[in-house]
Amino acid sequence: MKKYIIILLILFNTSLWAGAPSPIPQNIPGNAATATALQANGANCSSGNAPLGVDASGAAEGCFAVQTYNANLQLYTETPTAGGTADALTATYTTASTLTDGLRVRVIAAAANATTTPTFTPTFNGVAATAHTITKVGNVALVAGDIKGAGHVLDLQYNLAGTRWEFINAGGGTPIILATTFIDAGGMVPDTSSGLLQMKKTNNQFDYLEFAQTVVQYATFRWVPPSDWDLGTIKAKFHWISTATTTGTPNAAWGLACWSAGDGITLDKALTVGAVTITDAYVSGDETNPMQKITAATAAITVDGVLGAGYPIYCRVSGDATAGAAGWKIGLIGIQIQYGLTGTGPVAW
Repeated sequence: MKKYIIILLILFNTSLWAGAPSPIPQNIPGNAATATALQANGANCSSGNAPLGVDASGAAEGCFAVQTYNANLQLYTETPTAGGTADALTATYTTASTLTDGLRVRVIAAAANATTTPTFTPTFNGVAATAHTITKVGNVALVAGDIKGAGHVLDLQYNLAGTRWEFINAGGGTPIILATTFIDAGGMVPDTSSGLLQMKKTNNQFDYLEFAQTVVQYATFRWVPPSDWDLGTIKAKFHWISTATTTGTPNAAWGLACWSAGDGITLDKALTVGAVTITDAYVSGDETNPMQKITAATAAITVDGVLGAGYPIYCRVSGDATAGAAGWKIGLIGIQIQYGLTGTGPVAW
């Protein structure tokens, strides 16, 4: 029996070597021809360039200059502070470049724009380019204050067809990167509120600021956003409780107004931007335990004052329980704040 098995194996292997069809291909057709075409085709990229792709004949479908590509990457890492004026910005870069379509640069603003047609004039390795208008959201004119002020990092992309600079992270648009922070009531200073109190329950305890029904009351706090904050608007959600019963389903009204100050700025500042408010309804029984309530997000809140990377922001929160019956009280647990980032990362000290 073993003899027959050996004979069959010999016959099978012989048939493979004799050119009979094999279940395993010995060569993949086209490889050699493609390699030859790649080597000999005159449409391939020249020295110093790299192909974007290769077609069936072996010809490069497009080429780009490796040195230019690397230079543009290097250029984008530079972040000079703008010169010129608030509406005629200039910037000096050490990397050599020219105004090509899609070229991206960054520059730190020195002031807020006051007109709808600010211009930007970069100088690349000692060679000044032509000044062009800064636009946003696909050739839409800026509004005054889109460039938020000193410290605002502008991300600009050159549009060759429109001969303009597209303001990618314009303050008037929606930031690509969002971040949040939570300010606990324990870190707030009562202004006219009833003060910081402590809620002790069987399994937990926490601080809260109490706001009485008799009149609108206030508290203040301070926070420092990351240095790559986009200097744009912020939004807030209020975490609160009802600490006493009331009749009906009255709304608790919460408000927030903020301003920013840098080095050498007085802290005793009257807010010139009104508070943005949001309401949330009381439901019978909320005061039992009590139940935590979280408001919807406020509309966009404009931060007043002088904005800048690393500048602290001072905020005044208002609590209004006057819609409830006499004796109703509401407590603020904290405020969640959302803001945009430029994506450039923290600034090194």
